[in-house]
Amino acid sequence: MKKGLYTHQLKSNYTKFKDEIRDLRKLLNDEDYCAGLGDYHNFLSDMHMKLVSNGRITTNMHQKIINGIDKWKSFYDENEVWKREKLLKKISKMASICEVHYFSSDKNYKLKVIYSIMEQIKTRGFITKKQMEWCNDVYKIMPKRSK
Repeated sequence: MKKGLYTHQLKSNYTKFKDEIRDLRKLLNDEDYCAGLGDYHNFLSDMHMKLVSNGRITTNMHQKIINGIDKWKSFYDENEVWKREKLLKKISKMASICEVHYFSSDKNYKLKVIYSIMEQIKTRGFITKKQMEWCNDVYKIMPKRSK
């Protein structure tokens, strides 16, 4: 090896990713948010460990970390909270209508799905397009006078 080939000092992850480490710590300590993350919580925890132990971080990993932090920050955004509350009100109204107007076998299935959707909204802050379409389809077939 030639002398002086590697003379530049490599920066540690702590100095390069100081903000990401700080935000990941806050995110991982947020029990309300992390309750609905499942395996994604483990992934973010592993990324935090790589950052603090000076492990190799690829640009793809860094982007995933940034995306996770951005989702966490938007979860508490006033506008997002308002949208979640509005959606929860609509779906809880649909659940109460379903409790009154459906027979046992169909009602149990629909209520189970509705309550799982409500739980997902509380923990993740959103529902999928298919879940939204299902809710719209169920709402359309509900008795007209109950709406």
